[in-house]
Order: sequence, then structure tokens, then C-alpha cells
Amino acid sequence: MRHSIIIIFFFFFFLLLTTTESTQPFTVDGTVIELDESNFDSAISTFDFILVSFYAPWCGHCKRLTPELEAAAPILSKLDKPVVIAKVDADKYRRIGSKYEIEYDTPRLRFNYVW
Repeated sequence: MRHSIIIIFFFFFFLLLTTTESTQPFTVDGTVIELDESNFDSAISTFDFILVSFYAPWCGHCKRLTPELEAAAPILSKLDKPVVIAKVDADKYRRIGSKYEIEYDTPRLRFNYVW
């Protein structure tokens, strides 16, 4: 039996149909954007397609996923309809996770605010 590991969060996917102006400047430059409570709402409002990874610094699965996200970011940013990859330290910014009903569970994919 595998060791029991608590997985906080893997993926949280938003598809936004409208883009609004942001008070926080963001660019699609192929890097993973670090989000926190001050810029999260602005980021998800800015981009049409954004993949947000909620992670915990101590989570082994999250640590293994990080280089994969960093490798995917420049590829996805060059698509005809760019996809931005962002991450949130869910251990540190628990309010954001709570707002979007992120809990200790298996990975979930959320599309257009529907599970």
C-alpha cells in the first residue's frame, strides 16, 4: 500500500468568457504567474483561459508538478488562444481556496465554474 499523502490541490481550471481590464498588469510571457490575495481576482478576470494550480510547498505531488507546469507555460502561452498558468500557495492563502471550495481532496478540474 502506498504511503498516505494528503494532496491539497493540483489543478483548478477556469474558463472565462469575457475579459475585463485589470488594475494589476499581467502579460502572457510564458512564465507561471504567482498569485495571492491581492491579485487573484484581477488575474482570473484578465485572461480568457487560465489554469490555476493550488499547491502546498510541503506537498510532494505539488513539488513534482511544478516543473511540468513551468515547462507547459511557454507552450500554452503561444497558442492562438493563449492559456496562462498561474499558481497559488494554498497553505498560505487559505481564503482564496475557501472561496472556490478547494479542500483536501483528489485533483479536480473546474470548467466555467462548474465541477
